[in-house]
Amino acid sequence: MSLPTGWVKTTLSKVCSKITDGTHDTPQKLESGVPFITGVHVKDGLIDFKQSSFVSEKDHAEIYRRCNPEYGDVLLVNIGAGTGSVAFVNADYPFSMKNVALLKPDKNKLDGKYLESYQLFIKKHLIRTLLSGGAQPFLGLDQIGKLSIVVPPVEEQKKIAEILSTWDKAIRVADDSLIKVKKLQIQTIKDLCFPGIKNRDQKWESVSIGSQLIETGSQTAWNDEKMYMLASIRRRSGGIFHRESLLGSQILTKKLKEILKPCFLIFRMQVVHGAWSLASVEHVGMFVSESYDMLVPSQNARLDLRFFDYMSKAKRMYRKALICSHGVHIEKMTFNLEDFLNEQIHVPEMVYQNRVVDILTALDREIILRQRYIEKLRSQKQGLMQKLLTGKVRVKV
Repeated sequence: MSLPTGWVKTTLSKVCSKITDGTHDTPQKLESGVPFITGVHVKDGLIDFKQSSFVSEKDHAEIYRRCNPEYGDVLLVNIGAGTGSVAFVNADYPFSMKNVALLKPDKNKLDGKYLESYQLFIKKHLIRTLLSGGAQPFLGLDQIGKLSIVVPPVEEQKKIAEILSTWDKAIRVADDSLIKVKKLQIQTIKDLCFPGIKNRDQKWESVSIGSQLIETGSQTAWNDEKMYMLASIRRRSGGIFHRESLLGSQILTKKLKEILKPCFLIFRMQVVHGAWSLASVEHVGMFVSESYDMLVPSQNARLDLRFFDYMSKAKRMYRKALICSHGVHIEKMTFNLEDFLNEQIHVPEMVYQNRVVDILTALDREIILRQRYIEKLRSQKQGLMQKLLTGKVRVKV
């Protein structure tokens, strides 16, 4: 790729005055003191100091002698699941860190915000390269120093970073707005799906879950020549998704259940983490493993499956799932359906359930619209980065 006049392709070691990382030890954490962050606190474009720990002035001084993050530097997560995440240091106060790389741009050659943008631009390619090795993602300091970067003149870097920051601000505003709508939906579920002050005029009946929902589903007949659409459930009531489609001959455990009609799906091995959801008409014809329970309304049920699905997103329902699960470790607990069906819930009249479902469905639609808008902004920014960070489109300085 040919570069504009004045642009050079180089490596980070040649445009950074220092590349190092935080402590590899774990200092004693305190209730107050000097902020102490790790890789989990570094998100793309943001350092989450609100969730940080604290260390003593003495421990900070020892760490800071080797790794001294300052305003204008860039942090890069270089180990674990967040590897590749990058953020500009926008803090003008001291802090310490662990297992995060520190990149100090040479101010005469490289602007910190430009460096952040460029690392975000190459992140997907970087992650693909790291994951090809099969082990836990890791970037050594030597590897970081050898990473390529395209560098225009500093003033042009600053202008490019300024333009991209406009999209960053729009994305942050949209993200904050989405969070508010999600919080509103959670609060609405709490207020409307359970007896309380907001709906004290409604008639609620205490019933066992098993009186309203019954188990269904059985192992499907196997065919090695058939294509199976495999479904899974995300944690934290994240919904059902199509994982992959495989021929029967490609599937090792040949025991599946088919979703034949709308039902409430429970993934027994992960239900304590909210892995349950309504399987709607769009999921009919998909298959799940035998580790899933399927529930449908009983013959005389007074409970709408959609209403129960919204109920299931509340913390009090998560607690019921935990109570009905057995094991010595949260990640190895097994759900007991019989116990769950014996749990009591309060059910309002069907007319009220339908009204609540309409309200919450409207909020679902609003969340989807806002998510799509954010995706559009991110796509626009990626396209802009492709043009600005490669010199295909120049900016006026």
